[in-house]
Amino acid sequence: PPRSTLFPYTTLFRSFKSVLLAASLLASATSHAELLGYWDFNDTAGGAVTDTLGLHDGTTDAAETDGILGNALYFDGAQTADIAFTGLPLTNMTISFWVLADPTIDMGFFNIRNDDNYSNDRHIGTLNGEGYTRVWTRDSYRPYHLENMTEEEAENAVFQEWSYALPYADDSAWHQWTLTIEEGVGLSMYVDGDLVAVKQDMDTSDFDWSTFITVGYNNDGGFTTGAIDELAIYDTAFSATEVSDFNLAYVSEVPRSEERRVGKECRSRWS
Repeated sequence: PPRSTLFPYTTLFRSFKSVLLAASLLASATSHAELLGYWDFNDTAGGAVTDTLGLHDGTTDAAETDGILGNALYFDGAQTADIAFTGLPLTNMTISFWVLADPTIDMGFFNIRNDDNYSNDRHIGTLNGEGYTRVWTRDSYRPYHLENMTEEEAENAVFQEWSYALPYADDSAWHQWTLTIEEGVGLSMYVDGDLVAVKQDMDTSDFDWSTFITVGYNNDGGFTTGAIDELAIYDTAFSATEVSDFNLAYVSEVPRSEERRVGKECRSRWS
């Protein structure tokens, strides 16, 4: 839906100010991590998706709508944003973005893939009413492998799929999802700055031939129906404190009058 029907309010951050503000948020999050790419989706005229670093641009057929800061991409269940990006880190990295979508519906928000779209990894989205992430390693398994495993093999197997409960149940507000992958620690998922789950038996990916990032779709959850904003990727796994600070930096800049709603009043998130 266009901005006027899905987000019936006036945003305060459609000017150059939002660009400067977003840059300051990223700089304040952590001093030791290098930003690999940041897409604010503020200007997607002509279907262009621009990396504010000027390194990794892409294209989209999604619509422009109001975001957590400035504009966001609205996906109608059949659209994507595809960003050329080669050499995403296999471990010690952070992926963060904001989502406004119904968590009870299966959706893919993010993944990476190669040119022929056959190989894919780093799936993030919702599946069966829970948060969902899938990361591939050469010695990992999928659930369908269980039928050929002994009981002992199944007990010791590392599975790619990872599901976790989410701290929200509807689409009344924006939520920030942050995935960290850290060597010796594992996969950690944060929502709105709070740790929701850790997968300790996997701390890396082996998918080292990716060439694209896809936003608004992954192979497991399918397409997104909702909005995604402020995608950032770092070459370091944020600590829990850094993830919280990163979230609070955004929240402090969104006044009460701008709390997001989709056809109904948003629950207060920043009281």
